[in-house]
Amino acid sequence: MNYSAFQKYNANVKPDISQYMNIMAAETKKIPAEDGGLLIGYQEILLRARNQELFLELYPTSNRVKQVQNLLDSYSMYTFYGLNNTPLFDYETNKMVPNAQKGYTSVIQRLATVDSPFLDKLASFMDVVREAKYEKTTAVEAWLDINVPLPNDSSR
Repeated sequence: MNYSAFQKYNANVKPDISQYMNIMAAETKKIPAEDGGLLIGYQEILLRARNQELFLELYPTSNRVKQVQNLLDSYSMYTFYGLNNTPLFDYETNKMVPNAQKGYTSVIQRLATVDSPFLDKLASFMDVVREAKYEKTTAVEAWLDINVPLPNDSSR
């Protein structure tokens, strides 16, 4: 569905629906992933996730909470694991992708004053990864298992 076409009605709908249409317009203008690979940059992943998180904070009773929560869950996986064809940690070297290092650090610094559980979790993750010299060590894996557990299905 082309949500961009609905944005002209933003002034005529409730704020939660307006914000939902904006979130979905971003999704349909440039899809985030396809065929097991990311199609957007690491900073864009974080900014979209933050918008989704903000929606859930502002509109906890919206009838669109489930859809936005599902999106945020996907973006959490993109953020902390990557996808099969664009993993966060290189399969051969176990090193974190340099663009993710730069993008994540940049967004964390730029939005340091924003109250965001998602970005706080990312900052904590980056502390662990930085201590591991940007390598996927057992400490990094343990942090992920505790803080961002994978869904039960083993399709990743």
